[in-house]
Amino acid sequence: MVGEDDVANQNSFLTSGQPKYLHAAYELLAAKRNNFPKNVQLLNIVGTLNDGSHSDSLVTNVSARSIKYLLRGRDVDYTEKDFYGARAQHSQLHENAKVALAVDRFLWHR
Repeated sequence: MVGEDDVANQNSFLTSGQPKYLHAAYELLAAKRNNFPKNVQLLNIVGTLNDGSHSDSLVTNVSARSIKYLLRGRDVDYTEKDFYGARAQHSQLHENAKVALAVDRFLWHR
């Protein structure tokens, strides 16, 4: 199961980095992108179940990664970390020790 109008293996990125399909949730965020502060350090956690869905069961990898394109030109220090397997399921990510370590390193040991 993937949430809202985000369908597994449907979306992809154009050569520009923009998602091919701009889902409703993305368009809502895009309308407010200029409100996002500049000079922000952002850690994007992307989960992949390794079940062929290219998702964490709720958010597809394309949707998770599309924040990078959304924030282009906003002077964001963007870091992306990928996690795989059953512990990369959407609601399990906060229980994943590897995710906790990545967050700790991002916050305190940059």
